[in-house]
Amino acid sequence: TKGVHVVNAATNEVETVIEGSYGQMTQSKDGYIWFSANKELVKLDPYTLETEKIDITEAPLDGTWFAWNAGRLCASTQQNVLYWTTGKSVVKYDIDTKQLNTAFYTVEPDDEGKARSFYAAGLRVDPLTDKLVLTIYRSGWGSSYSYNWVQIVNNSGTLEKEIVLKGGTGAEGTEEDNYYW
Repeated sequence: TKGVHVVNAATNEVETVIEGSYGQMTQSKDGYIWFSANKELVKLDPYTLETEKIDITEAPLDGTWFAWNAGRLCASTQQNVLYWTTGKSVVKYDIDTKQLNTAFYTVEPDDEGKARSFYAAGLRVDPLTDKLVLTIYRSGWGSSYSYNWVQIVNNSGTLEKEIVLKGGTGAEGTEEDNYYW
């Protein structure tokens, strides 16, 4: 709520504060700094400190919920794009074309037909392969958190691999068989 503080790395002094209430932050391939303010992205030129606001009302980027975890805003190191999660979808913003794809990838229900959601930040981009690594859990509370998957999605939005993690509520095995994120 106190804004983005720009710190001089040589002197460790705050040079300026960009007023506002912002959330997650990342650096895009072209070197610009991006941070979120729910229904808008802010692009910061790290040299001139000029800002540009981009409306993302269609795919808001609010803070991450409950315990601390990394933010959901990520950048590709190979394309000039940003990604984040909202609801059950991955959003892709192409910086060069200014195109917002609100349904780049959607998490489908599990094999039992149960809805799934992103867990915590839910998304990172592998800097070597440019593939998205998604952390998924069964939607809901309690034992839902015992059902977890990692999905690997290519930069075109196609699921390439799904990894089922240890899970279950304990009914099918010993305490060591349980897994809870």
